[in-house]
Amino acid sequence: MLKMRPSVFCCTLLLHTYSVVAQPTRDLTVEEMETEQRVALIIGNSKYSNAPLKNPVNDASDMAEVMKNAGFHTILALDSDAKNMTNVIREFGRRIQKGGVGLFYYAGHAVQVNGENYLIPVNSDITSEDEVPFEAVNASRVLAKMETAGNRVNILILDACRNNPFPGSSRSAARGLAKMDAARGTFVAYATSPGRVASDGDGRNGLYTQMLLKHINLPGKKLEEVFKAVRTDVLKASPEQVPWDSSSLTGEFYFQIPDSHERVPVKPIHTISKSNDAKGSKPWLWILLGGAAVAGTGATLLGGGGEDSGDEGTAAPPTGMIEINIEAP
Repeated sequence: MLKMRPSVFCCTLLLHTYSVVAQPTRDLTVEEMETEQRVALIIGNSKYSNAPLKNPVNDASDMAEVMKNAGFHTILALDSDAKNMTNVIREFGRRIQKGGVGLFYYAGHAVQVNGENYLIPVNSDITSEDEVPFEAVNASRVLAKMETAGNRVNILILDACRNNPFPGSSRSAARGLAKMDAARGTFVAYATSPGRVASDGDGRNGLYTQMLLKHINLPGKKLEEVFKAVRTDVLKASPEQVPWDSSSLTGEFYFQIPDSHERVPVKPIHTISKSNDAKGSKPWLWILLGGAAVAGTGATLLGGGGEDSGDEGTAAPPTGMIEINIEAP
């Protein structure tokens, strides 16, 4: 089990620079932005045995809804073990092969060991720093998947600077966060700046994600404007926490695309049979609960679509949520 000491300060995260092969960026038209593929992988881990966190599952669940409403094909994993975190990262890599926009969001415990960053699964049995590489998931896996995707834009958001699992023994902890020189077409955002603590907040969400959810929902804001506004609001609420980001974007990106016409409300997927409808690329939402592994037809469900919504060319592609409750063996 993950053992924690009472001391609380920012976990150490260091993301290596990758030569992400992004497609040549340019300013797309509104119509092009509305049709480009968007894929998000969102992970929230709260139920650690000895060091539970209040907000990450709420943060991830709410972020998934916002991403879905922003047109992202969304994979959501809650309270996942190492195997499931690896599986969803692989699935994310497969889904972003077509290019477009890739987004990764993580909320939970994370730590840096010997220059590598690790996301801590809920079932980790870690008692010392040297066990982390064997029990946790290396964050570089996500960057590696993005490296080969050829996306126009890649976005990484880490709301992970909460409790350090090894405050007394970690040699790296004092160095705090290290800057990532993002490769072209990449935007990296952290809940706080080097050496600082990210607040869990008093409500449903952590402070950083609370502000992020607020500003992502505002229409017509460019990516950099969203995170600047988030930083401003977080600082007002908690002067010790300074959200930090690094960008090498050369084109524009909007979570909420400026309206060119009124959008048609999306329809939910109600049954599994509808979700198996193979009708091209339609938004889907895959939920993993309690660390259960997906097997059998689970992968097929991810590509589901739902019912036709009317005459072809006049209705928006339906979006739905498939809740897969699978018991772990």
